[in-house]
Amino acid sequence: MLKKIFTFSIITIFISCDMTENSKAKKNTSEKKKEITQETNSLDSTFNIKGCAKYWKQISPMEKEKKVLIQKIYKENQGNELNNKFLKSYLDSDWKIEMKKNNYDKHLFPIYRLFKDDVGIVSHHANNSEKNKIVKHITEIPIEKEINLVYYPEYLDSIFKNKKKPTIYTYSEKGRETKTIKDFGFGKSRCLQYYEYSYEPTDNPDKNVVFGSPFKLDLEYQNYPEIDAILHENFMKNCYDCPSNDDQLKTFAKLKGYKNLYFAYADSFPINNQLEYPTRVLVYISDDNKMTFLWDIGLDLLGCGCV
Repeated sequence: MLKKIFTFSIITIFISCDMTENSKAKKNTSEKKKEITQETNSLDSTFNIKGCAKYWKQISPMEKEKKVLIQKIYKENQGNELNNKFLKSYLDSDWKIEMKKNNYDKHLFPIYRLFKDDVGIVSHHANNSEKNKIVKHITEIPIEKEINLVYYPEYLDSIFKNKKKPTIYTYSEKGRETKTIKDFGFGKSRCLQYYEYSYEPTDNPDKNVVFGSPFKLDLEYQNYPEIDAILHENFMKNCYDCPSNDDQLKTFAKLKGYKNLYFAYADSFPINNQLEYPTRVLVYISDDNKMTFLWDIGLDLLGCGCV
């Protein structure tokens, strides 16, 4: 049993702006923009039930609606063999079965480096077989302000007895790599608990690994500032019950052969422990600049549930 301690800090960023008008024309333009901003803020600065319901329906549709959209994207784009296989598999999948899979078997899963020498698939959830195997040990982990991460190599050895441990593809700002799962752990603190499948850290921590998949994907790696701006403009802070860092989402790749499908993250690198809710998303941007998250997952480092 291996034990590590992690301490997380929170950075709050205050941004101030000062705008000056230099001419009547600029003033008129500014006033029009002000009217639009006030209209938007009336929805965002107060809790507006209808506005928030519309917001969530747009960015996070039900699974059935999401598959209808993906089917439309699939038909309208040429794609390529690798990416078509990935999307077709998702369309054919049952989300109830998908939820029961081990994290490394899911179509997409988040990867975090919460400590310099530790990187892996991190999730708040685990399937029943994982929980049942380690539940008797979890209560033995002391509850402290810092996170205790305890590894259970005997669990991973038991489920992969006489066979190779799973291999995954990891995706970073620099490209794709192949990794093998090496260990399984459970992290716990006063307001946070998570499961982790770790693998050997890359030799270069600056590669900024964001997510993984059992699928080999063909991505176009670059940042798209115009898409980042759309993501930030669409964000409605007051529709969230807990802190969110979606206003800091940054694109780093595009699904090749498909129009308007981008991978993005909100996080600190190389160590992913500075934001309250580091996030990974696969987002679709419509022709009228509306965003829909086809995959959206984050790690609650603040522990919103007990704050």
